Amino acid sequence: MWILLADPEDPEYEDRRAGYRERSAAFLKFFLHYFDSDGGMAAYGRSIGYRFAAVAPFGLAALTGCDISLGAAKNVILKNISYFFERSIPTDDGVFPVGYLYLSPGFGESYASDGAVSCYTEGFMCLLAGEEHPLWQAEPEPLPVEKESYLLESPLPGMEILLEGDGNVNGVTLYNNSIHYYQDDFFGYRFNDMAGAYSKFAYNSRSGFGLSTADNVSSDSMISLITPDGAMISHRRRILNSRTYSGVLASAHIPFSNDPESLIESWTVPVGGGFHLRVHRVTLSQPYIVREGGFSVGVRDDFYTAENGTVSWRGTRSSVRLSGDVKARLTVERIQPGMHLLQPQAMYPAWQTDVLAPGVYTFLTTVYFSTDGKLPPPPEVNLKNGALRIFYRGNLREIQLF
Repeated sequence: MWILLADPEDPEYEDRRAGYRERSAAFLKFFLHYFDSDGGMAAYGRSIGYRFAAVAPFGLAALTGCDISLGAAKNVILKNISYFFERSIPTDDGVFPVGYLYLSPGFGESYASDGAVSCYTEGFMCLLAGEEHPLWQAEPEPLPVEKESYLLESPLPGMEILLEGDGNVNGVTLYNNSIHYYQDDFFGYRFNDMAGAYSKFAYNSRSGFGLSTADNVSSDSMISLITPDGAMISHRRRILNSRTYSGVLASAHIPFSNDPESLIESWTVPVGGGFHLRVHRVTLSQPYIVREGGFSVGVRDDFYTAENGTVSWRGTRSSVRLSGDVKARLTVERIQPGMHLLQPQAMYPAWQTDVLAPGVYTFLTTVYFSTDGKLPPPPEVNLKNGALRIFYRGNLREIQLF
């Protein structure tokens, strides 16, 4: 936008334009991997209500001569706009409501409004390019997720995320190691469930995610401690000691700030084919119940099954399995109605222990999510003395976690 509006006679214009072009091209080549084959996104954060704004830089980059594929830019812009027009439930007057795909005030913030005109306008900056512009004349190029499966680390130091794409199985998954909303050693701004919007272990383009209410904490893609009386349930909020190595995300968090001696250390390991593993070393200073949830499944009718740690609806399947010495029961948890990103009703599989005494416990969870209607054999996994052994599809992988 600066390139379009700045005065070319400005003595800094050429250098700044070159810098912006170079940075934008590098970012957008990576950012293309964030979009699913249908134009949807691995959405997270409180700004998701902007909807189309995520594709705004592709149009501006085309207008300003950035070194990007115009066919890919055209494809992602049109697919993203179509995604919302085809899937959204508008208000009675035809305006997009506060929310994401339906009226969901819980996903709106203090600056939101029906229509959210300024935010939507960002997404349509591509229309500054006339119909004869090379952007619209280009042949659409398939998005990365349409061409092959991938697992990428962010090239930006400190942004410890992994992006996994598998268009045939589960779309795009963002594995999260560092994205949280905690600034200057305190929670500076109060929005709706910042932990749910920013701090889950994974966000998926076809699963969505749930936000919590005061009485219903959504533990999908999150591990929680529960007080023995059930009165308090923790979030994964501030992420500590994060690091990424060999395709593994490692981090820690303190579930309750008034109990700093209780700590959860976590390792997330993508496996492929819809599977990933989560290993947790949980140090309890007092008695707690432990619960962990898998990916959520949004539903719009009653034709679903939910039992034994698996939720299935119209080809979408989500399941969790716990390995180890700690006994736990498999459950299916419901997200508060209207508090799921993609559907008015949603649930997720989980495991939950009985009350555990103070001590150190290790949990190994196999998480599965797919939209192809299949449930293939899971990877064979073993955890001993901090060493994780994975045998999957004929390949053996060994990782020393701790």
